[in-house]
Amino acid sequence: MFKFFKNLFTRNNEDVTIEDKKLVFGEETVIRVPEMKDVNDLKLKKWNFQNGDIVSDGASVCVIENETVHIEFDIEGGGKLIHLCEEGTNLKTDQAIFKIVEVLNH
Repeated sequence: MFKFFKNLFTRNNEDVTIEDKKLVFGEETVIRVPEMKDVNDLKLKKWNFQNGDIVSDGASVCVIENETVHIEFDIEGGGKLIHLCEEGTNLKTDQAIFKIVEVLNH
C-alpha cells in the first residue's frame, strides 16, 4: 500500500504534497458474492479497510464466512474502496459487497 502512495506522490523523483496532486477517478469494478455449491448463510465478518480508503494491489479488503467457509477478498489493481454493505450483513449469491474505483494519476 505504501509503495502505491509513494508512486502516486512522486514527480521527477521529488516528493510532492497531496495539495499538488489531483486524484482523478476512472473505471469502477463491483465485487459480488461468488456462487459456491452447498455454501449458504454467508456473512460479512470484517472490513480490513475503511470506506473511502485507497487500497493497493493484493490488499485483503474484507472477510466473509459461515460455519464452514472463510473467504478473504484480495483485489487486483488498486483504487478507492467503496463499501456496499456493512459488517454483519447476511449475504446472498451475487450480492454486491464492495466496489473499487480506479484512481488515475493526473
